[in-house]
Amino acid sequence: MDIAQLIQNNDKKFMDALLRQCLNGKLEMKKLFNELSRLLQNSPNAYLPTIKTLASCLNDISSRNPLYSNFVSSLITIVIMQNLHHSDITGFGELLSGCIELLWRSQDRSLSILTTKRVFRAIMDVEGVLGVLISEAPSHQCLERILFNFNMIDRIEREKLFKAVDVIMALIDKCTEHDDVAIKLSECKACSSLIETLKDYQSKERTLLVTNNTLPPMLDEMDTLNSNHQCATSTIINRSIFLSIQDEQYFTLLNMKIPQKVSDLSKILQALELRKINSFRDLIKSLPCPNCHKNALAYFCPSKYLSLLEEEYEEFAYIGGASKAPECLFRLPFEFDDNDNLGPWDVLLSEDTIEDIRQLKSTRVIETVTKKLGQISSGEWEKYKFKPINQCHSVPIYMIEIPGNENLKILWQVDYGFSIRKYSFTQLIKVWAITAVPEKMKEMLENLEMTHKLYTAEHSHMCTTRRIGQDGFILPITFEGEEVIKSSGDKLCDSQLDDEKLIEIHKMLITNKFTPISTKFFQALAKGGSDFTFQVSKLEYEFINHPTSAIVIGRSGTGKTTCIVFRLIASYLENQNYEVSSSHKNDENSRGYYKRQIFITESNNLCRRIKGYFKRLKESVMFAEKKLSKAQFRNIDMTDKKKNDVGLILDNDDDEIPNSFRQLTDEHFPLFITYKNFSKMLLGTYEIDVQELISQQKVDKDNENEEKFRFSSTISDTSLNFVDYETFITKYWPHLSDHYRQTLDGELVYSEFSVIKVSDYR
Repeated sequence: MDIAQLIQNNDKKFMDALLRQCLNGKLEMKKLFNELSRLLQNSPNAYLPTIKTLASCLNDISSRNPLYSNFVSSLITIVIMQNLHHSDITGFGELLSGCIELLWRSQDRSLSILTTKRVFRAIMDVEGVLGVLISEAPSHQCLERILFNFNMIDRIEREKLFKAVDVIMALIDKCTEHDDVAIKLSECKACSSLIETLKDYQSKERTLLVTNNTLPPMLDEMDTLNSNHQCATSTIINRSIFLSIQDEQYFTLLNMKIPQKVSDLSKILQALELRKINSFRDLIKSLPCPNCHKNALAYFCPSKYLSLLEEEYEEFAYIGGASKAPECLFRLPFEFDDNDNLGPWDVLLSEDTIEDIRQLKSTRVIETVTKKLGQISSGEWEKYKFKPINQCHSVPIYMIEIPGNENLKILWQVDYGFSIRKYSFTQLIKVWAITAVPEKMKEMLENLEMTHKLYTAEHSHMCTTRRIGQDGFILPITFEGEEVIKSSGDKLCDSQLDDEKLIEIHKMLITNKFTPISTKFFQALAKGGSDFTFQVSKLEYEFINHPTSAIVIGRSGTGKTTCIVFRLIASYLENQNYEVSSSHKNDENSRGYYKRQIFITESNNLCRRIKGYFKRLKESVMFAEKKLSKAQFRNIDMTDKKKNDVGLILDNDDDEIPNSFRQLTDEHFPLFITYKNFSKMLLGTYEIDVQELISQQKVDKDNENEEKFRFSSTISDTSLNFVDYETFITKYWPHLSDHYRQTLDGELVYSEFSVIKVSDYR
């Protein structure tokens, strides 16, 4: 009878006898383990319990047995390591954990270390296994002990260790159950990004030391070469480092000094790697997690687990799960940033509140206000004694005083809306006033109470429902589905209000724009910024981040222009950041193309307004991007800032726009023009008379019964404008930018016109 038949009954007495024969040298160990490995590979569900029984029998064997260590090590390396592709089978993690514990009971410490290193390396080499094991309780405990209790974290190759960190980061980032380690996760992400950036930077700088001539030098050239090499090395290590704004923000988040020279890179990289490993210790403690385990299984074996995960997700979404945010192509310059280290509540400022802040005496007062808003965002309202002033009202209103600032108070409430930060409809904070003027506060309070009476019952419910978290924190509630109707138009029309009051209430309910608080916002505001990107709806945000071209249709006042301008500024700033980082490279050909955007409208007035708004937005961003210390921020003169505001309003930047596209430079873009000017530019550049074409279309419309004649005349007309390959290469191709002429083939470009032509006729 073979081994398979003997152990199929999973009899512990037989297993014990089999084990003792191996340890007494009467049965060849390798033969046994090879057979067990084969059985487990072919029938994991049938033989995994048997192997677990065999391993459990080792608890009754003395670890002093000379063959004990080899037996356990072989069980791990031959049976378990060769079957890691069965890690998803229930009980596999428990088997691994038990065997590792048995191994470290043995007297052979060097074999324990060697075997543990081998098994960890094997786990990392099989895609998806670490995620499955680390997210499940028994094997998670085992891996945590391997890394930290057995101090294997210092013995494992750095490459494997950092790969493990990345796996756990991805698991936690995808799961919604780990708010407690959000800060550590952000730090770990920052470390990973900076390590990649700096290593790439370091690698590119090193290539500068390599000469183009690969032939060995002559003897009389050696002294000169050595001198030149030392000079080049000295120049490179003292070269300044240019980092992106995002990388600088990462260093700020980590509270680390930004490297200034290439010579600083080695020490900074070591510090970042150590910081990443330390963050890893905290992240691994947030596991095991059932949700993470399901995601890990779906990644490990999609064909087996993904359908189950999708069914569960549909059920989860039905009962109130979170929406998945689309890929974020652009970031609005003044949206919430993780580096602001605010609490779980989004805090939004009304237009009147922003004007109130402008009237504050100094940046020190702004700093005090910012601190108080941070306390509101934290949700620790009991700790800071934030209590509503209208206990009997359906929607609570809060008024808190800022000590030491002459009766300065903040008026705020809990409301409901779309959060870019969470990509969901959630509770959030709306601040209506920050003022020390009693009359103004009283009027705003009256208007706010009137506004709440116009809320729908569903909206009121969403503002009043409470969620108490750990330690008594009040946390925002996330709601599924589409946005609810917030106010009743009928109630507003039926209300006994005079026209002036009606306009005020209408503004509070519908037209008021709210700006999320952030470090960039307060810095730009203090330095004279006059306009900021504000909170947008979910639909608007989806358009701004739409990955391809889009046609937006909607009636007046639905946010079409807002979407276009915000997408334009976000795209412009992203391109500017790319240009800055590219310009730091020595190779001129590495510089990316400049994105040229055009805003065209029929209205002269709208064109002028949008151009001015964009300029003020850009100026506010410039104020925000300049890093300031606390001392520098406090020394900003608010009086000078107000004078600058006046200058901004009076400044009328009406640059002359040429009547030809060929005369435009990068400085003209983004270009804001009317349709009339656009038509002139088409005429001046390509001799296309738009007005004549429109007139011709009207004539064609009137003569639509003469279809045959019109068709033949159209053919003869278009033949006059036909561009053949020779005409294209000699007249048009030289006028395209250097970037396109260097990276594209003119003949290939011309051949693609036929595709466009066919698509057009379809």
